[in-house]
Amino acid sequence: MVPHPFVKTKAITHDLIGREAQRPQGWSELFAERVREVALPGYTAFNVADAQLASRRMLHRGPVRLKKPLGASGQGQRVITTLDQLDPFLEQLDADELATYGLVLEENLRDLTTLSVGQTAIDTFTISYYGTQRRVRDNDGRAIYVRGGWDALDALAMSPEARAAVPSENHIRT
Repeated sequence: MVPHPFVKTKAITHDLIGREAQRPQGWSELFAERVREVALPGYTAFNVADAQLASRRMLHRGPVRLKKPLGASGQGQRVITTLDQLDPFLEQLDADELATYGLVLEENLRDLTTLSVGQTAIDTFTISYYGTQRRVRDNDGRAIYVRGGWDALDALAMSPEARAAVPSENHIRT
């Protein structure tokens, strides 16, 4: 449950381009301020003009990754290296979706490793995890990130202590 639709997305990770930037009802700068030191440089835009301004500011440092906040597994993203590449991407966006969920613009990284850390709680049972995401291909041949199941964890190089914590089929209780 979230108080506003954009809160459930990656849009909350970045600042807006400025004080005059369009923002949805309920927008707060607080989260972006708190994670600024651990997030990629970037902006969130809720209209085309703000996305264009953010791109102009960022492109002088290198390629910019555009992310639709509702996208997952690398879907809804495009990397641009010039302003000429921006408008065709923006023309594909639904104006209401852009105003509701925004568009994330981040520095594009290459040759990176994505680490995942998380926790899940079901009733009184809580589990925590860590791991490294890997690039794989989906059924359509597109490169995507997947976390996978226990077999994916088992395939990773890890310390003996971590390996002992990963269930194998022989150790899973039903």
